[in-house]
Amino acid sequence: MERTAYSGVKNSYIKTPAGRIRYFIFNRYNRRECGETERESKNTPIQGCNADIIKIAMYYVHVALLPYGDRVRIVNVIHDELNLECPTEIAEEICKLVIYHMEEAGRVILKNVPVVAEGAYGSDWSIK
Repeated sequence: MERTAYSGVKNSYIKTPAGRIRYFIFNRYNRRECGETERESKNTPIQGCNADIIKIAMYYVHVALLPYGDRVRIVNVIHDELNLECPTEIAEEICKLVIYHMEEAGRVILKNVPVVAEGAYGSDWSIK
């Protein structure tokens, strides 16, 4: 973490595990701005990795849902969570499909790190 913070201040950018770059613009002579850049540098690889995974997962899920036509759709994305709408009779099948593709997206970015996705379904968002 300290190397990452130092690198962010030294180079004015940080890369996510997928290779996306986040640039920092700050005054090197302002301690407060350097401190903010250090904190953002530590956070960027983690948050950026999550963002990269969910973007890839959304694409994989979208492609996997094409055969279902208008019956299934992604209605909301919240951080690392996908919310879908589908008929009750295929909810379990869709849940398994989404879990598989989210885990696969994690493998694309993190290679040898196991990624475990969880899923649930119900008639509304207050799933217990």
